[in-house]
Amino acid sequence: MRSRLREFEGAALDDTVEGRWRALSTTFPLSEAPSAHRALEERRTVGEVVLLP
Repeated sequence: MRSRLREFEGAALDDTVEGRWRALSTTFPLSEAPSAHRALEERRTVGEVVLLP
């Protein structure tokens, strides 16, 4: 079981490095922080919410 998990981890990391997979995130400009909070509260986001400067 452990070797299968290691195999999966390795494949996921390879896919990330090769650009075949990306983490799910939603970005908002910092100036729209209130909108980002509303989106979180209303569960309109998937994955991470990132505020950009």
